Amino acid sequence: MLDRRSFLLRTAVSIGVSLLVLALILRFPTGQDDAVRPGILAALGRASLPFVLLYVFFSLFQAFFRAVRYRVLIRAAAHTAVPSLLHTGMVTLARNMFVDLLPARAGELAYIAMMNRGYNVSGAACVSSLTVSFLFDLVALFVILVVLGLFQVFTAGLTGWLLYVLAGLLILCVLVGGILFFALRPAMALVRRFAGGLCTLRGMQKVLRFGEEAAAAMDFTRRSGTLWSVLGLSLLVRAGKYTGLGMLFYAVARPSFPALAGAPLFEVLLALLGAEAGASLPAPAFMSFGVYEAGGLLALTLLGFPAAASRVAMLAMHILSQVVDYLLGGAGLVAFIFLTGRRGVAPVPGRARRLAYAAIALAVFGLGLAGAAWQWRRVKKLGALESPAAGQAVAPPGDAAERRTAAVRELRGFMVWSSNRSGQHDLQMMRFPGLSITPLTTHPHVDTFPRISPDGERVVFCRSREPWVSQRNPVPWDVYVLDLASGRERKIAANANTPTWSARGDAVFYQRNAGEFVRHTLADDTATVLFEAGRDPMPGGVNLQTPSFSEKHQAMAVTLRRARRSVRIVPRDGEPIEVTRSGCQLAWTPGGRFLVYVDHGGRMKNAIYRFDLEQRKSAQWLDLPGAYSHEYFPRVANNGRHLVLGAAAEGHEHDVADYEIFLWDPRTPAAAAVRLTFHTGNDCWPDLWVD
Repeated sequence: MLDRRSFLLRTAVSIGVSLLVLALILRFPTGQDDAVRPGILAALGRASLPFVLLYVFFSLFQAFFRAVRYRVLIRAAAHTAVPSLLHTGMVTLARNMFVDLLPARAGELAYIAMMNRGYNVSGAACVSSLTVSFLFDLVALFVILVVLGLFQVFTAGLTGWLLYVLAGLLILCVLVGGILFFALRPAMALVRRFAGGLCTLRGMQKVLRFGEEAAAAMDFTRRSGTLWSVLGLSLLVRAGKYTGLGMLFYAVARPSFPALAGAPLFEVLLALLGAEAGASLPAPAFMSFGVYEAGGLLALTLLGFPAAASRVAMLAMHILSQVVDYLLGGAGLVAFIFLTGRRGVAPVPGRARRLAYAAIALAVFGLGLAGAAWQWRRVKKLGALESPAAGQAVAPPGDAAERRTAAVRELRGFMVWSSNRSGQHDLQMMRFPGLSITPLTTHPHVDTFPRISPDGERVVFCRSREPWVSQRNPVPWDVYVLDLASGRERKIAANANTPTWSARGDAVFYQRNAGEFVRHTLADDTATVLFEAGRDPMPGGVNLQTPSFSEKHQAMAVTLRRARRSVRIVPRDGEPIEVTRSGCQLAWTPGGRFLVYVDHGGRMKNAIYRFDLEQRKSAQWLDLPGAYSHEYFPRVANNGRHLVLGAAAEGHEHDVADYEIFLWDPRTPAAAAVRLTFHTGNDCWPDLWVD
């Protein structure tokens, strides 16, 4: 009987390993593409729970019949001590987990180790039951593909490549079956005959003895009369597996990917078969990430489905399947450890050894907890996974309407900003002094970060490459120029973000692929990289956040985001100047003497600061005194005399929280700032142009 201390230590190890696996599942998709990861997480969050539960049911269904098949094959190999169905089921669940965990089906060895060491099943019977199961999995797969092919023949017509797959699979089944059932014993006899003196070596004798025992087990299995039963069980295993995966595919596709949600079941099954074929390749892929998605993506695109949606759907589906499989497999492994440990009384280890065991258990638990916490923190930093609610207009409180009217009475011009008040973030325009609001864009994707050209005739902005992308994700955006008079849009750059204008309006600056700062000449569409992460004077591995270029000083002001943050002014020739280590959202004022940015130190954490380039000195510039005092998005108008900004009463996320737009004349006290917008939606990134 296990004592309480051993129970606690084993429980700590089990929880620690589970947390480490969870951390790996959260971490690994970033290796695919950071721009895709938020879409994966959003698809996971929207997954249909009833379909996920159906996947769990069919996973247990196929594990049950796989365990029954193992018992039939162990008994057929003339092995009398056959583990009970409960114990075989625990081994089967753990085996399924290890097969997913390790590449090229190396996890199958866990079945041999657990059966041999845990239940004294002979090595020959373990190998025989495992390899015959593999053979009949191939045979069952061939039968299923034949059925799918016949279904295609009578409906939409047979897919040509399916014939090649069937032919290759048939050849593989014949080769594997011939080797296992007919060639293994003669091969061992030939080895004994021609190995000569090598047969007297102790190691060689063990190899030959094991090979002959395995060959005998194969003969017993072939003559046992159970192969038809094994084929029936294999068909049930495969049917349960692919039905469950089909349910999981629809769990992901139906809420998030309309183009995939209507896919016929037989086409989904073909894609899943392609994914499994990719995962079975002898490729060095941990948890099959990459090869699994490649197989499914290839099949889906060959069937005519969009590649972008197919890629994200396969990744999300794979992660969900991993979570379920590791929960079931971990439960099976823990049950195996505890129940097999109760079969006998182990000698009590000494004090030093007990302390070592305790230290190892606590280390595994702590490492797993730290890894899971770190990856969860990374997930939270990806920003909102869903677009926020559109909100509604609200009446200006108190004398706010009168103060706003008085503040803009002498103003001639307009303001543009990004708002989700129409359901998705689009560009809005407010004209002064009339305060009328007009939408500039109505696109299903996110439009944000508008900047007005020096002549007031165009707006440059960025648009997300997917319907929803958090502003925390710097890559999947394109830069557009909008002509205000005609309403025509022109895309000028892909994978580009946070654009700004040159002083003459003949070029646009933007960040590209998170690590490049580019000058784009509009007349001939030439793009010149001015700064690049990893190229002097820029450190490597940093993201360039809201870079702003001063043509007067030939210097870029930028927030460098890595593990730590740093705000710098980086001349094209000369030494960088560090402004602060906690600021963000930089913008040069007209004339280039001052740099405006957001930093900590305000009433609600944030405040607007100004850095004097001549004096090399920062000072707090504006901290709003009212309820809305969490400031962001500062922008000085083209006349240099007005500042527009966003401020929230609560919340922080740039594209989710209820930010309102404020206008301030720096010649007046902070209390004189007036609120321009009154809406519970998200209003962000304003820019003001004054005639």
